[in-house]
Amino acid sequence: MGARSTKPVVGEIFELLDPNKSGFLEPGEYTQLVHFIHQDKALESIKFPELKQIDIDGDEKVSLEELSQFFAKIKIAEQQLLLMKEAIVNVLDAPYANEPNQYDSGDGEEEEDNDADFKAPHEYIRMSPSRLSNASLFTAQAKEGDDYDGHTEDGDEKSTNLGKAAAAAKRTIPKQKRKEHHIRSTKEKKTTTGSDSKDDREGFVWHAQILQDNYKNPKHCFPSGQLKLRRQRPQIKGTDFFAKLMSVKDQKNDKEGGEYWIFKSLDGGLNGWGGLNYLQLRSITYKEKGMLGNRIIRAWDSSNYAVKRRSSPARRKNKGKAKVIQSQPYPPTPEFPVEAAKNGLSVRATLVSPSWSKKGWTQDSPGHFWWYFACREASKRRVGIGTKMIRNLRNYLIREHESEPIAVRIHHFAHRYSYKRAETIKDQLVYHAGVLVEWDHRQYCTVFELGFLNGVSGYGGKSNWVVDKNAKPPGLYRAMPGCMKTPWLTDRAEVRAVDLPVKSKEEFENYLRKYSGRGLRFIDPQISESAKVRLTHRKQSDIMRYILNYILCDGKYDENFRNCQDFAADFFGFLAGLPPDKCKPFHALCRLTYKHKKYNFLYDPDI
Repeated sequence: MGARSTKPVVGEIFELLDPNKSGFLEPGEYTQLVHFIHQDKALESIKFPELKQIDIDGDEKVSLEELSQFFAKIKIAEQQLLLMKEAIVNVLDAPYANEPNQYDSGDGEEEEDNDADFKAPHEYIRMSPSRLSNASLFTAQAKEGDDYDGHTEDGDEKSTNLGKAAAAAKRTIPKQKRKEHHIRSTKEKKTTTGSDSKDDREGFVWHAQILQDNYKNPKHCFPSGQLKLRRQRPQIKGTDFFAKLMSVKDQKNDKEGGEYWIFKSLDGGLNGWGGLNYLQLRSITYKEKGMLGNRIIRAWDSSNYAVKRRSSPARRKNKGKAKVIQSQPYPPTPEFPVEAAKNGLSVRATLVSPSWSKKGWTQDSPGHFWWYFACREASKRRVGIGTKMIRNLRNYLIREHESEPIAVRIHHFAHRYSYKRAETIKDQLVYHAGVLVEWDHRQYCTVFELGFLNGVSGYGGKSNWVVDKNAKPPGLYRAMPGCMKTPWLTDRAEVRAVDLPVKSKEEFENYLRKYSGRGLRFIDPQISESAKVRLTHRKQSDIMRYILNYILCDGKYDENFRNCQDFAADFFGFLAGLPPDKCKPFHALCRLTYKHKKYNFLYDPDI
């Protein structure tokens, strides 16, 4: 693979990035890579040395490992590494930069394409394991604030110029936070219906669409007029929503007559999402169309005074505060806005979950970690969640007179996802990784993986590691407790464990081959390494405790710095007792900025 021109060819760069086809760069390819990266002004500051300064083993080739060691030696900033990788992928993304996003969701009265009861989360489809975030789609990761209730304009275009995009992201992020790398794509921002609250004392912020009682859009309703359940953006009829609100006195402001309103549903949660219950109503807003653009009108607010604020696109662009039109000493009773009802508009409710929801699905069992005991008898299959699963496991073993399984061998595996359509070049670069654990009883094995929070429970229980994935619904979904069933969140993580009816590495490879191929589940599945479990304490309950420690220490998901490949490398290295320099993610690009966090498995977090 020598360089044949001064401008890199897409095919050549793909060969360069594929860990299975090329693990090093020829001198001409290295020169070509440097030339390409320096084409963008945003990357001019990255200084690449001559090949002989990086070539440690003297073979006149540059491996990605040697490149990584060089960057570590000169302590290059992670942001520079990210920009460098984005620049490489930028040429790959160019042909697809303007493809419509089938998961884009509208705002206000704009229609969403929600023909199916469930739509695949981006993590479940792509997982972003190779840190190849959408090049040229740089957007600052905005946590849902309260200024304009998170409303965004839907006309954002995807720039194909990395320099401009990076500059735009830099202007958006405050200086003191630019090093945090909280960057994600416009697609992710639009598809996320929940997010972290700015207040650590609050849980996730959710947005629900409140529709008028006579709403009968066939995209969102059955012929009877009943709303379809479990939309990615929850929907509910106005009469139903306001009937389920209850007033609770604010103990802190009790002397002043303060109160807040709680959404409480006894029939399956908001829009059928069992986990969306007991939510505090924060505000009610709607979008009003005007000659100069749309305006967000706040019809009700849960703060100590009710306000009706109007904001124009110009105000939002200039970050100006909305003008207060009306205020009252205390919040009025929430109701469907009269003006919105007259104009046939729907409104949006902003709700906040309890603070403990950031740690787990229930208050008394923290930890976003679930385990599907799929290999038990059909009547005894359960999904264990959080810290309580350890106690429940021990009770089950005592009741069934069984000994506790002990982990004996582990296998680090990876695969690409299969689509019915033809693979794009980017699809061919994206790998999902996990760890398979063998137990001493040799009755079944268990797959461990990290992904988006609620990425399976919010997708109808469709997991690649269950045989009945295409059943309606799968056994996994039936076994899941209702508290787990909420829309997926792209910036939060969960760890999943599924017992698989295979007894060894060879049977697992047969399982992967059985479901490999276009339109099935896997593409290019492979086991990269295997090892014995060297931990002294390696019973099933010990493994549970380690993973609970890990996810409770850090519950965030970031496609660039904390994804499935990072977890798989940490977990495999921890169980196998590998030193930090031997713990490596599957894909070569992931290794450039990977920093192990094996220590998180050992320590009980302050919860």
